[in-house]
Amino acid sequence: MKMSKFFEDPSANRVDIQTPGPTAEGAWIPRIGETFPDLWADSTHGELELHRWASGHYTVFFVHPSAYTPTSEIDVIDMARHQTEFDIRGCRVLGMTQSDPLTERMWIEEISAKHEVEVNFPIISDEDERIAQALGMNQHSAHSDVPICKTFIISPDLRISSIMEFPVVVPRSAMELVRIVDALQAARR
Repeated sequence: MKMSKFFEDPSANRVDIQTPGPTAEGAWIPRIGETFPDLWADSTHGELELHRWASGHYTVFFVHPSAYTPTSEIDVIDMARHQTEFDIRGCRVLGMTQSDPLTERMWIEEISAKHEVEVNFPIISDEDERIAQALGMNQHSAHSDVPICKTFIISPDLRISSIMEFPVVVPRSAMELVRIVDALQAARR
């Protein structure tokens, strides 16, 4: 599979993503069974290269259009409160918003203080929406121009095991994601 780098200088915008090139149908879109694209971005835990960070672990990657929205806050709180469940399964958790890194860090500090939870997983910044566009988060059609929330479960060999899409007003369930990870892990045994 030929890989093409969308953005040649990751240090310029501190965001880069490497996806498979275009397909016969047009632009690449993520599909179950395909290798999840590698990406480099700033996170609330510093710079992160996804393949290096996630390799060898199941990873739940949940994505929001923005920090400081009710749904994104509910999701972060729920994921943080169930972090132990993911840890028991050797599963990593990664979030992403299209907010800048400083806003994300302040937001996480406020969530931690307000709700008395520790957010121990990184949240990456996709301020210029490069990653969101590559992952098909911005749905543009004659009927709507609405961002969506996506969740990917990535296998230890970096393949997409599950893809879920939600309207921005619908929170995810961390326990449902744990259930899916359990099923995926059981199927690999």
